[in-house]
Amino acid sequence: MTRKQYFAIGAAALLFAILYGVLDAKPRKKNQAVERPAAQQNTEIAVKTPEAMAPLSEAAQKKVDDLKLQIKKSTSDKEKSGFYKALNKIWFESKNYPQAAACAMEVAKLDNTDAAWSVSGASYFLALNQAQNPDERTQFANAAATSFEKAMQLNPKMAEYPVNQALVYAENPPPDNPMKAVLQLRALEAQFPDSAVVYNALGRLAIKTGQWERAIQRLEKALALSPDNQNTICLLADAYAGIGNQAKSLAFRDKCK
Repeated sequence: MTRKQYFAIGAAALLFAILYGVLDAKPRKKNQAVERPAAQQNTEIAVKTPEAMAPLSEAAQKKVDDLKLQIKKSTSDKEKSGFYKALNKIWFESKNYPQAAACAMEVAKLDNTDAAWSVSGASYFLALNQAQNPDERTQFANAAATSFEKAMQLNPKMAEYPVNQALVYAENPPPDNPMKAVLQLRALEAQFPDSAVVYNALGRLAIKTGQWERAIQRLEKALALSPDNQNTICLLADAYAGIGNQAKSLAFRDKCK
């Protein structure tokens, strides 16, 4: 299982099941709102979408052209959102993630729900993983982080959104704050001590840096909190493989769907 599959997309999966499998999503209690610094409340998104990475089939290209025409003609935000979702599906299935992400962001702008912004963030995270150009990676990371910020503003009770934002920072660390992902996750650990999502993310970062024992400690805690969590199970397979415990790694790998 890849890092993209481990990404804790949360409520985004409820909106775009076509894009993502069953991932972490658990609403927090009312008194567990995620506190955001005032400086992060006003955010703008500036991202340039590159040309499609691979040509579409003739039939798919015709669908894209037809949908773009319908978007231009439509005067209803609801209709436009539906057309962009259809475009998103085509681009996603062709693995043109920057194009898919651009459509997901348009849906988020039109619908302005936390779930839609979460899908936008998750889509740009996929584009970030696919991109090689440093400038494009920075743009996609900024778009993903800002999308999750907007999701947080609309629903501050979902720990998944700041967790996902932290994973974006881990994938493409801000030059002025390379430890931003770790610091954000540690703050979330203190705020959500019973959240498997947070411990999964901390375990993920430990695996990324080769800190296998620390990864296992955090992931075993996540497993105790949520025994059936597939993210945790699959990550533990990697973590135990990292320390050379093949028996435990294979046991978790067999459970990893």
